[in-house]
Amino acid sequence: MYSSAKITRKDTGEGLVINQVTPENITEVTDEMYANALLTAGIEDAVVDVVSPVKVTGHSALVGIYKAYDEGEGTALDKDRTEVANQELNLATRLAKKEGLDQDKVSELLTEIKKEIAAQNPATKEEIEKIIDEKLKSLEIQLSPEDRQLLVDLFNKMRDLNINFDNVKTQLENLSTDIQKRIEEAVGDKGFLESVSNFFKELIESIKSIFS
Repeated sequence: MYSSAKITRKDTGEGLVINQVTPENITEVTDEMYANALLTAGIEDAVVDVVSPVKVTGHSALVGIYKAYDEGEGTALDKDRTEVANQELNLATRLAKKEGLDQDKVSELLTEIKKEIAAQNPATKEEIEKIIDEKLKSLEIQLSPEDRQLLVDLFNKMRDLNINFDNVKTQLENLSTDIQKRIEEAVGDKGFLESVSNFFKELIESIKSIFS
């Protein structure tokens, strides 16, 4: 375990802030992935610093965060919730490696599902499946039957644990805003690079035409 974390509890309503001190060494887990998992685990108002001296996936930092949180003053975390949060992070990084997906798109999917669960408070697995299918469609995400089932099983476990995402609506909204900004920035960067590439292609073609 190379990645480590420090957590500072904040007052209710202050929200969750993730600081990757060495982002160049955290290869698989983004701030938004950490935030989503920590909300699932029951950490709603805190500042979390994650650091690693060498390149790591970032998964093991969760263990350090839980340990540091439990050692502080206040209520300890529920072990069943932290286990589901671990499963969520593992699934998030797994899906992010799939063709047509990336870290931001997966974080957006998980956040939007949680927001809808907070709004609808589904009572059955079938209702969970309906929410997931609607979000997959609206976000234009295609998953294999196996990956879709893993997503359904994950959120059904959250339902069985009575995790109330309605309590963290503000955090989910802030998370959703952050993700949208990252996606827009990525699209902008891609568009700029494509325009540069097209410029040089046209330049080369014009030079070829001169000598042809």
